[in-house]
Amino acid sequence: MAWTQQDSILEEASNLHRLARNLEKEIAGWYPVDQSQTSGAADAETASRRRQKILWNNAVEAGVLLFKLCGENAFESQPRVKNLIYHVRGEMRNALDEFKVLCNHQIVNIPYSSGSCLPSYDVYFVKIFEGFCDLWAVSYEDHRAFETYYFATKMRAQLHIRLMDQLGELLKKQFSNEMI
Repeated sequence: MAWTQQDSILEEASNLHRLARNLEKEIAGWYPVDQSQTSGAADAETASRRRQKILWNNAVEAGVLLFKLCGENAFESQPRVKNLIYHVRGEMRNALDEFKVLCNHQIVNIPYSSGSCLPSYDVYFVKIFEGFCDLWAVSYEDHRAFETYYFATKMRAQLHIRLMDQLGELLKKQFSNEMI
């Protein structure tokens, strides 16, 4: 049997679930850090940076998966998601054409980062994922969680997990049925 576009979409949907499970395992151990002692503030800052970097790396990988899924035409029934990805792709293409590599704070305004201000194209994939989260969050609580800039990193991670799982399930249902 030949590898099909639907097979590729189903594999990427599984990869979304894998990302969600890995992030879920990671955040299970995220407890508040005791800042009552002098070294507590430094430990809290180190833990916060580590958590932000994990969330950033997850968002990059999720953005790459969304980008690939768009290329496989997985979002034909979700035109807003498709348009968002094409818009960010256009921004990235313009940056490439102008030989510009921007830092994350120049493109996205989010409460987590890679931990460095080095120029990178990863920021475009984070922008894709964050844009998806904004569009996909349907409940009042999810929108509130998404829009609150100083939201706890663990709660933001939980939102990312929930939205990746929802999209993965939708794609599996949609494209598994098409194969029958």
